[in-house]
Amino acid sequence: MQKMVANLTVAQDKGMVREVTGFDGKQYKIVVADTMMFSRKPAWHNAGAVFADQQVSVTEGHRFIDPNCRMDTYLKPLFYFVDDNKAAPSDSAMIVRHNWSNDDLISFGTIQTGIMSRENWKELNPDVTDSRYTRSNQFELIPPSKVVELVDKYVRDGNTPLPVESMGFLGKNGKNGLFMSFPMPSWDSDVVSALQTDVSEYLTVYITPEKGYVLSSSVIAVCQNTVMMAINQAARMLRFEHYLGATDRFAQALEGVYVNALDARTLAQETALMMLEKPLTISEMEMVAEKVYKDCNEPDERLIGVNDYNKRYDNYLVRQTRQQALRETAVELFTSDEYNEYTGITENMRGTAFGAFQVFTFMETHKQQRNPQTRVKELVAGISRRNIINSFNAIMPIVDPTWEIREDNLVSETESELA
Repeated sequence: MQKMVANLTVAQDKGMVREVTGFDGKQYKIVVADTMMFSRKPAWHNAGAVFADQQVSVTEGHRFIDPNCRMDTYLKPLFYFVDDNKAAPSDSAMIVRHNWSNDDLISFGTIQTGIMSRENWKELNPDVTDSRYTRSNQFELIPPSKVVELVDKYVRDGNTPLPVESMGFLGKNGKNGLFMSFPMPSWDSDVVSALQTDVSEYLTVYITPEKGYVLSSSVIAVCQNTVMMAINQAARMLRFEHYLGATDRFAQALEGVYVNALDARTLAQETALMMLEKPLTISEMEMVAEKVYKDCNEPDERLIGVNDYNKRYDNYLVRQTRQQALRETAVELFTSDEYNEYTGITENMRGTAFGAFQVFTFMETHKQQRNPQTRVKELVAGISRRNIINSFNAIMPIVDPTWEIREDNLVSETESELA
């Protein structure tokens, strides 16, 4: 364990630990934040491919993970055979694809299509010559190759397709669908130069045989768990079902979420520059820290039914000690350059309102949690999200006295379903 300033220590596997004297006079070692970081590495099961900075297009990435389009799904109609071995119309079909090594079919289940004869199937799929139908009266499948074609068309930086950072098929035989993640275009060069850093955000597309998602978030999807984390943490998301017209709705979702995410990044840049230009004094930072990490309320909900005064008071002192440690840590991270490697605060950010906001986002994003699911839950709708919003709403009135404090000043989480 490496000793650092003001008894704030950083242990490689244990994160940031503050050694403090509690209100009860006892010595405490309080873990402020662990060291969990998202990294551009494939999951342990190698279900996805990570292309990172190779500037691979989505078409090239698809060719890499499925060179012969063996993962393309289609609908295989089910018919009833009656007298004289004639096929009677049915109302269902199987979602299937071919095996990797032969033409054996792998089934992903049965769906309702509405009553359809062979003639109905041909009418709804006029361009299909090999019976690989994708449209029915009630259901429309989007095969992976079609997904790639549409993404290549709509997800672009000007005339250039965005490079895909990661993509892969999930679940046994790919039954859980196809995901792909794209880094959003960088912030403007003048903003990057001013901040000495860029802020990463990713556009993720996830299509299963039953539904699809298009979303933007800060999570890099590399496997099933991180895809779910991205969905839960998404700032903007459109979801659609695979009933008739799904291809058109998917195209609308791609264009809508991507354009919205670009507009949001423009607004975020303007706000970042505004915060960067405003220096914060130590006393102002202390005031912000007190608003974010307030004194604990008594009674504690976890002690409902506990009537022992000493137990309640001891619990209160421990919680007060932790809040005080968090306040002191926030100020220490803001004033000292010893921790820039961990917090991501660049020289240009130091001492500014943006640097202060970076302190709180670091502390909450890397807060010690029992597991990744708990971390995401707290960031999406729990204490961590509340603390980040509180820090922003405490800082902005110092930056701009006319600033109106609202819940949606920081984030606008939108999940819509295309009709």
